Amino acid sequence: MAYGQGLSGMPKIYALGCDRGEAASCYKLGMLFENGSMGVKRDKSIAKQLYAQACNMGYRDGCKQYRFLNSRGY
Repeated sequence: MAYGQGLSGMPKIYALGCDRGEAASCYKLGMLFENGSMGVKRDKSIAKQLYAQACNMGYRDGCKQYRFLNSRGY
């Protein structure tokens, strides 16, 4: 899934990395969406999707954050 539309700088780089299957990039982009930082509009639903991708690629912190957002109803 392409999350990089409308992004620039580091968020764009993370989005490109995530699109290439880099789990850490999915996780870091998820953090930006969760917190609404570096010019990324806060969207916890997108953050949860990105954490799920990172988790599915074996990135444990992604699994942790996915479970956290899931427990909060996102």
